[in-house]
Amino acid sequence: RTWPVNGKFSAAQKRVYEAVLDCNQQIIAAHAGGPHSGMAIQSLSAKLLTERLGDFGVLKGTVQSNLAGRAYAKYYPHAIGHPMGWDIHEEDTNSLGPNMIVTVEPGLYLPVDDEAVPAEFRGIAIRIEDNIVLTDGEPRVLTREIPKTVDDIEKVMGERASDPLSDYVA
Repeated sequence: RTWPVNGKFSAAQKRVYEAVLDCNQQIIAAHAGGPHSGMAIQSLSAKLLTERLGDFGVLKGTVQSNLAGRAYAKYYPHAIGHPMGWDIHEEDTNSLGPNMIVTVEPGLYLPVDDEAVPAEFRGIAIRIEDNIVLTDGEPRVLTREIPKTVDDIEKVMGERASDPLSDYVA
């Protein structure tokens, strides 16, 4: 997870963080139900983040043209997640279903020297990871106790300025 070093998100950091958080939450919800395609999950994450990159003025043109040309990949260069518990490079990770544990880790990385990025967003990098167990119903979020909203993160950072994660990690 990405936390602000000074304890408070700037307005631009908050906008990017909330965009990535929205993607994270929608992807977790998309994992509900029985077997599904990892490629469909990846496509949804790319669409959600591409829409936001357009909203921020980073990408020009339509969502469809930016998806087709993979324009988002400069700012979202990785997969939405991967299965946990085996050598993921050896297995078919496209078929996802109950009893699998997967990561959900959207991110946006806006280079400080990229003039296509509006100045207020340059240098912001946000990634939010959760680990989930797939079920026949709603996924079970294993990392649900770790603060994830802007308000919760800023609260923890303010309360425990010297060691904000002490209640969450050994």
